[in-house]
Order: sequence, then structure tokens, then C-alpha cells
Amino acid sequence: MNNKLFNYLFKKAELFLVIFLMFLFTGGIVLDFVGSNIAFALTVLLIFVYKGKPFLTLFKDKWLLFTLIYCGLSIVWSVSADQTIERFISLIGTTLFGVFIAWRYTVREIVKLTAISLGVLAFVSLVYVVILPSYAVDLNGHWKGSTVHKNFLGGFMALGSFSLLLMAINIKKNKFKIMLMFALSLLVIYKSGSTSGLIVFLIVIATSYLIKILRVNKKILVSVVMFIPIVVAVLVFGVFTKAEYFAKLFGKDLTFTGRTEIWQLVIQKILEHPILGYGYNAFWFNSTEYSYVWRYLTFGPSHAHNGYLELLLDIGFFGCVLFFSGFLINFFKATKMYIKYGTIEVIWMLGLFIIMLTSNVTEVTFIRTNSLYWVLYVSSVLSLRSKGVKISSKCVITETVIAVSHLTDVKKLLANIKKRNRKSINEMINQGLAFRIKKGSQVEVLNDTHTFILVRDKNTNKSGFIKRRYLS
Repeated sequence: MNNKLFNYLFKKAELFLVIFLMFLFTGGIVLDFVGSNIAFALTVLLIFVYKGKPFLTLFKDKWLLFTLIYCGLSIVWSVSADQTIERFISLIGTTLFGVFIAWRYTVREIVKLTAISLGVLAFVSLVYVVILPSYAVDLNGHWKGSTVHKNFLGGFMALGSFSLLLMAINIKKNKFKIMLMFALSLLVIYKSGSTSGLIVFLIVIATSYLIKILRVNKKILVSVVMFIPIVVAVLVFGVFTKAEYFAKLFGKDLTFTGRTEIWQLVIQKILEHPILGYGYNAFWFNSTEYSYVWRYLTFGPSHAHNGYLELLLDIGFFGCVLFFSGFLINFFKATKMYIKYGTIEVIWMLGLFIIMLTSNVTEVTFIRTNSLYWVLYVSSVLSLRSKGVKISSKCVITETVIAVSHLTDVKKLLANIKKRNRKSINEMINQGLAFRIKKGSQVEVLNDTHTFILVRDKNTNKSGFIKRRYLS
């Protein structure tokens, strides 16, 4: 009884700590150097509790690992070595937290944790607006809540709305509470006045829906998904070269609220160190370098207000090749998994990748310290590599069972089984919607992120969903 109580309390404490850290990484509480070290220490504590096992997960994606190593090596040529060392240590801490949740939780659970932590951010921001309007509302009447800027709040609410919507679609319980938080998130996006946050939300919802309806036609779906990075590349180039058109389109001034002025100056500095960059997170902490940008502006930016330019400043062309090679490989891997399995978990990953690609046109979320975006990217990449396996990858079927090819057909199969409608069941099998796995067959577990577990029959090489109780 004592052991059960201890395990229960430990799991609750661990869950609270994870949600608290995810909330911290949203910027809901501004992290200074001390706060960042505390977050690092708590992450190390979580990994230590499990005897360091989560750490090994980091080695499953070589592109992620090589990118981190390159960021560390940039200390050698950094224009502000002390700052690069400090920020790299913080980056390792942020990355390790992503590694931990990828190891500890299924993708479906990560979606839920994200929705909860961002729901907390929405609620806390609302409280700030009511109690501390002088801090939470800027001079233009836009909400920034407990974060440092309205675009931070709007961007995270776009991500939160997406995760809450996925939960509402796939979870039967507490739908009213989920939709209430979804409505609050949309309200916060609107009140923040963040155009980028609203656009990102609309893009990811539209793309996710398009991916879902096109899944039946693999060729068209692959074409659409491959087209997304091209569209983003054209958008980035277009914003740089035709800023006036895009500014009018989004109802902004001709400088995108001063961004184009920053971009022009930053590009000039990038061309001075195009191959290796200025060192990870170093440029804006070297007065000789950033003073050139500040000299021509009426304000002092702390980053490039564009994730692509910021990466070129930090790690140069070579580092960008490393990072985006891994990013695109995982993006297309997620697409391939969605075509094959059609799970909500893969929609989440694709949505996250699309959010990062689009939001970085005007904001900075690639390889950032103390950033929930980076935490979720790391966890998604490693979840893709580990295939979400939480039980033995090799199991035996205890009795002959019918597996469904897609989760969308589960209800139909269960209804036919309940009615003992053998004719309909056989029709599903003939149509390729389901297939039998014989008793004693060996199967490989591909994904344990649902009541129905995704397995591959080693005899027929077919993949489908079955209930956990049929495995031994």
C-alpha cells in the first residue's frame, strides 16, 4: 500500500514538474540566467531519477546530434565566446528536456501535455491582463500577457489551439473543458493582435485538413507536402524582395513593423561571415557587431526577427545545411508515416513542423534556448526515430485477431464484431480495410500511442491496429 501511494505521488509530482517546465519554456515566466540554470537542474534531476536511460535517446537522430555538436564547436570562432558557452549549456539543458519527454511519454501524451501547459499560459495571461494591465497590455492595446511580447503570446496560442483541437477531435472525455480552453486560446490570439500568430494557426489547420482529405491519394498528398517547404522558401524570398506587397496584404506598414530594415542590415553582416557564422547566439552580444545594426535603427533589436537569418548569423551556411537536412528528412519521414498509418500523432508532428517553417518568417524559433518550440521539435524528431515503441518491439499474438489498417475504421469493425456480422467483416477484409493475424504469429510493435496498438505481422508484412490484450 505504501509503495502504491509512493508511486502515485511520484507520478503526480513528475507530471506537475514536466508541465511546469513546459510552461517555463513558453516564456510565461521570463527566464534569466539563474532561472535557466534551475530549469537545467530540474531536467537533469528527471533524467537522473531514471538512471540516465533517457539520455541515450539523443543518439537516435544523427542530424540533431551533429547540429548540437556544431553549435558547441562554434565557440572556437565565436565573436563572443563567453556568451556562446553560456547559451550552448542552456541549449543542452533545453534539448535534454525534449529528449526526456520523448523517452518518457507517447506522442499522444506529449500533445496533451502541450495543450495543458499552453492552456495554463492562456489562463495566466488572462489573469495578468486583469490584475496587471500596465504590464500585460502594450501601448497599442494588444495583449502580451505574462510573456515579453505579443507575438510570443500569439505564436504559442496558435500552437496551443492546434493541440487542443487535436485533443477535442480524438478524446471523448472532458470535451467541454477542452473546447472552452480552445475558445480562450483563440480569444488570446485575437486580443494579442499578432498577425503572424493568426496566420500560422490558419495555415496549420488548413494544411492538416488538406493532408487528411488527400490521404487516400498518395501521389497528390506527397506532392502537396513536398510543395510546403517550397512555398515557405518562396514566401521568405518574397518577403525580402517584395516587402511592400506582403505588408499591404497583411495590413502592416511597409517595413513589416521595422523588420525589413533589420533584415537588410543583418544580411549585410551575414555576408561578412557566410560559411561559419558569428558563433551560436553570439552576434547580438558583441557590441562591435550589433552596433552596426543599431546605428541605423530607432530601436535596439535583440534578434533578427527572422529565424532563417538568425540561423545564418549564428551558425552560417554550413550549420544551416546540417540543421535543415535533418529537418526536411524528418518532415518527409512524418509524411511517409502518415500515408502508411494515418495516426493523429503524425498529424501533430507535421503540424509542428509547418508551424516552425512558417513562424520563422517573422519570428525566431529554430534552435533556441529555453524554448518550447525547440523542446517539442526534439521530442518529435526522436519519437519518429524510436517509432513510439513503449513495450517490447517483438510480441506474439495470443489468439487469432482482426487488425484494421487505419484507426478511422476501428468503430466500423467493432460495430460489426458486436453484431456478429461476419459478412461485413469479410467485406472489410476483401476491401483491404482489415486483415487477420493468426494465433501464435510474431508481430513487431510500431506504435504504442493509443488503446489500439500498431503492429506489423512478420508473416504477411501487413501493418494494422489491434487491442493490447491480444499481445504477450
